[in-house]
Amino acid sequence: MSLGGAAVAITRAPADAREFCADVRAMGGVPLALPTIRLVARGGAAAAEFLAALRRDDPDYAVFLSSRAVSSLFGAAREASIAGELREAIMRASVVAIGPRTRKAVEAERIRVAHVPDVHSSVGLGELFTSLRAAGRRAAMPRSAASGDFLRLLLEKIGMSVTETTMYDVEPDGAGGDWAEYGRLAAGARPPAVIFTSASSARAFAAIAGPPPGPRVAIGPFTSLELDRAGIGHSTAATHTVAGALEAAAASLRSGAPPQGTPAPP
Repeated sequence: MSLGGAAVAITRAPADAREFCADVRAMGGVPLALPTIRLVARGGAAAAEFLAALRRDDPDYAVFLSSRAVSSLFGAAREASIAGELREAIMRASVVAIGPRTRKAVEAERIRVAHVPDVHSSVGLGELFTSLRAAGRRAAMPRSAASGDFLRLLLEKIGMSVTETTMYDVEPDGAGGDWAEYGRLAAGARPPAVIFTSASSARAFAAIAGPPPGPRVAIGPFTSLELDRAGIGHSTAATHTVAGALEAAAASLRSGAPPQGTPAPP
């Protein structure tokens, strides 16, 4: 599969988009990393709150929903000098990561990950816990203030008890990265495809730049729902990974079709 020189953007900062950029170059494309959000950490108090929840509730599962949640949690824990205690408390539970990127971040903290769902989304986590027969079990999750209630409600419907700790707030921020090059290419005859990797990045992109003129791809169902709310036509990756979203973007670029939900020009 070749991108034939087309540009493909991802809603991640350059440091978080290295693997994606390498994949795009390997496919003959031009990668663009577009940071869309700024994380405002709640600091050591939030890390201490999560540690207290682990000690109080003695959960069966510690669930990590993003690599950013992991880095925010342990960054705050190190600042508060409780990283070692936090690591020990987490390892008393069975650790679940939503996807391979999050798993890598958890394992970088020397914590073994027991489970990763086949589908890297909240729905996939629900399917995983159903297969584990986790009714009556407890789960603890560090999360973003921008996260919705869907996962908690889904796990509670399964019969689980869930404790959430908000580690950071999310604000739109379109500074840096490849935004200048994106703007130049977006105004041309062959605008870049854009891969949206989270609901919060989709919401922030819409606030920063409005609907992209080229193909738009949501990495999963919740990102898709946020794009729907913003009135941004798109397709959704069949496999909820960056690789799956890149395949969808390549298919859209090859077809030359307008973004889904967007009328073709007369």
